[in-house]
Amino acid sequence: MSYKLTPPQPELVDGNVRIFTIGYGGMKSFEELKEVLDTYNITTLIDIRSVPFSLKWAATDLTWSKKDLEAFFGARYIHKPELGGKGYEKEQFREWKAKAQEKIMEVYKMAEQPHRIALMCAEKHWESCHRDYFVGAALRDLGKPVVNLGVR
Repeated sequence: MSYKLTPPQPELVDGNVRIFTIGYGGMKSFEELKEVLDTYNITTLIDIRSVPFSLKWAATDLTWSKKDLEAFFGARYIHKPELGGKGYEKEQFREWKAKAQEKIMEVYKMAEQPHRIALMCAEKHWESCHRDYFVGAALRDLGKPVVNLGVR
């Protein structure tokens, strides 16, 4: 695997964590993403991009499009554009959360089942991404631990 993950956070050791985040920035293939998902026994990949198409991080000719991700991952892939952060600034968390509440609860309930979920977007570094400061924060507010799988 050429995608370098940060060392697992201690919460990963006990297996109770059911929700992760990951950005495909810096990845060169869907196989690389699949390897990361398999490493953490992640069963469901939820694409939370508002627009499911990107050339921003294109290390190859991949578009990271919804159509291509669906073809590669099949039923393992779900797109929830309502969880995207497009049009919102970090300080607009409350407005975003009110709008996305139904989809946040869907993810929350999925994590109650035997699913292990990865919330995916394009941003390579989770610290500056809506997948943590919007979606992750909303799930943590509900008592769900969220582990960011990032790059080093």
